[in-house]
Amino acid sequence: TSKVTTMYCMFSGCSSLTSLDVSKFDTSMVQNMSEMFSGCSSLTSLDVSKFDTSKVTTMYCMFSGCSSLTSLDVSKFDTGNVHSMDLMFYECGNMRTLNIGNIDLSGLTDNMNRTFRGCSSLRSITGQLVGLKLSISFGWSPLLDHDSAMMVINSAETVTTVQTVSFSSRTKALLSDEEKAILTNKGWTLA
Repeated sequence: TSKVTTMYCMFSGCSSLTSLDVSKFDTSMVQNMSEMFSGCSSLTSLDVSKFDTSKVTTMYCMFSGCSSLTSLDVSKFDTGNVHSMDLMFYECGNMRTLNIGNIDLSGLTDNMNRTFRGCSSLRSITGQLVGLKLSISFGWSPLLDHDSAMMVINSAETVTTVQTVSFSSRTKALLSDEEKAILTNKGWTLA
């Protein structure tokens, strides 16, 4: 796979696939990982820790519909060139934990309002959202814990145009007024 530049829809729709070994993939030239695992609804685990994503520009719908994954670790992803993470984890309805490491969002041109759409079981996100300056929503994740919400708030950069961080009402109730003010004092709206 060392010369492959696109893995667009590579395993898309493989709904009966329960396991997949991609540990030997050379992804160093890949620019497009859109919908790569989209619809792999029976996958219970996926190890993408060896992926070289330094040239990737789009991760649109990359894990969309991976509804049997309960955890995912993308902490090794180099996302400095990524412009879109729209619907990246869409309908990962059983994913409880997500390790993002120090994921770089500085190159995004699309907001992240739909990145976590349908992640109804998501409880914990570990890492940091480096360069967070566009709207992001966790409104579909009512179980998101206080530490994860604070990670998002603390990751948010100061903005000059109004951007929004959305949490479910349950998650918002976990935050004190002082914690909410950390976000709003940086120019953000909390919804």
